Amino acid sequence: MEGTVKRNIFRSHRDSIEEREDPVAIEKRIVISVNGKEVLSLYCTPIMVRELVIGMMMTEEIIKGGWCTEEISIREAEDIS
Repeated sequence: MEGTVKRNIFRSHRDSIEEREDPVAIEKRIVISVNGKEVLSLYCTPIMVRELVIGMMMTEEIIKGGWCTEEISIREAEDIS
């Protein structure tokens, strides 16, 4: 999945206004559950989501060291663009 979508924007510069196509970041709401229990919800660009989730969970010490979960699920909700 791409991290951007093209949208028409208006750009003003001094005395002129120009309409042009510009990339706009896409964000999705991500809900993270560990062993069936919801532990975290966040908004992010939908690129490398698994890596983001595992890194964030380790940084926030939701998972530690050699501990291994039975299951981690990531559910995507609505787009924001």
